[in-house]
Amino acid sequence: RRLPPPGARQQRRVLSLKRFAAATAVGLAVAAAIATVGPSSGLSRRRHPTPRGDALEATEFAAAAQVTETAGTTSSAATAKPTAAIEEEKEHESSATEKSEDAAATPAALEEESAGETAGDTQQKIEGHAEELDPKNGRTAYTVTKADEEKYAGCAPAGASCLKAKCCKDAGHQCFTKDNWWGECMVSCIKGPNVIDQSSPNPWACEALGERTPGEPKECSDDGDDCTNTKCCKSGGMQCYEKNEYWATCRAECTPGPNMKEKDWKPWSCKELGPRKPGAAPWVQQRCAHGGEPCAAKGCCAVPGHQCYTQSQYYSQCKPSCTPGEKANPWDTPWKCDKVGMRTPARADNDKSVRGMVSAWVVPRCAAGGENCLKSQCCHAIGHQCYQKNDYWASCRPECTTDPDKADNSTWNCKTLGPRSWGLAIRGWPSIYCLTLFMPSSYEGGLLKHQLSMNAGIFGCDGYDVFAAEQCTLGKTKDDIVVSAIQIPKIRVGVSQDGTAGNAKLFMA
Repeated sequence: RRLPPPGARQQRRVLSLKRFAAATAVGLAVAAAIATVGPSSGLSRRRHPTPRGDALEATEFAAAAQVTETAGTTSSAATAKPTAAIEEEKEHESSATEKSEDAAATPAALEEESAGETAGDTQQKIEGHAEELDPKNGRTAYTVTKADEEKYAGCAPAGASCLKAKCCKDAGHQCFTKDNWWGECMVSCIKGPNVIDQSSPNPWACEALGERTPGEPKECSDDGDDCTNTKCCKSGGMQCYEKNEYWATCRAECTPGPNMKEKDWKPWSCKELGPRKPGAAPWVQQRCAHGGEPCAAKGCCAVPGHQCYTQSQYYSQCKPSCTPGEKANPWDTPWKCDKVGMRTPARADNDKSVRGMVSAWVVPRCAAGGENCLKSQCCHAIGHQCYQKNDYWASCRPECTTDPDKADNSTWNCKTLGPRSWGLAIRGWPSIYCLTLFMPSSYEGGLLKHQLSMNAGIFGCDGYDVFAAEQCTLGKTKDDIVVSAIQIPKIRVGVSQDGTAGNAKLFMA
């Protein structure tokens, strides 16, 4: 057998030690990485590294390094390089881990994590309907599914009796009983008189029949909002009326044609969308408590917007609001503010919309006496209504009859077009007509001219006329309208029997 050359065994031993040192360095690097990431990462088989094991690895590495150093400077350098790399790698891994932990702890990251966790849980089937988390209040909300719609399709709609069906068609509604002969679907029910019950003041038992229809009750529109989509109103006594395909709003009443108070002259169709919101029933004014009288026994209030509150077991009163513990005087009994019955909404038999100032377009667009109002469907004069005669003519008149017209023996169909006029209230409500009789040659002529320039006096009225016994032009208004006196006959003014001016005939002219 051939013997190895001198020094070969020594070289192989050094090479083996180099390989052992490199492998040990790699192992320590892996161990350091596992210790930095932590046992939850799944990279380490040993969940809790022991001090004994770490010490043993360190001892073995030190021994190998010492042997390598005695073998020569080359092996020592080879060992030092992995050690520096290990320390540098540890620093980088520790820094990266800290940064990732800090980023994960920020509010935005936590919010993203929370959103990610709940994204898969926002919908789940519960008893045939979908459950969602309402982002506004964090409460569970239910979305009515197709299965729900099919299940409750044959149930009672709003306003109908639910005694037989014992279920409700509208989401969030429950069938409640009044007595043995009537039950109705409502969101809630309070025992006693129901102030929106238009049929009678008899108390409600409020016994629940069947189950409540899943889902949230429909959110209706406030006054002045667009109700095209909701087709319902929040305020009692109000109805959602359509103007056109782009706009609808809640009103107490609606007359097809232009609305003289709106800035827009375009007509309303007045198509009713959905049901009218019930207001206080007519019997409320007679049967419920008024003013400061006790209300607990009656269980309702006559004044719209009032609620019956208790001060104590001996006294109660209808008030718009109540704060527990409040008292008008230091010696008074503090109010408990327990509610009795329902709050009274607006009356169901609302009067027509309150009249007021009309828009500026009414003057040039609406018809005066004797003019055709077929297109404008509105009138100037107080109490006048646009009545149709035929397909070609309509006129503003206080009233209309289908009898033959005395003027031409023709007949009118008397169809009403638009609203009845309440006058040209363009400067205030109610509209005011003013007149004056003056003497142009006296100081009165100069006074009226000055009032006209300031738009004061009778010239501030919605309508006016000036009268004089001689021809006179006062000037122009700010609207460039020439104001001239209406001439009347000259009347001799004498002296009355008590020594004053006898001018009765003058003002009667």
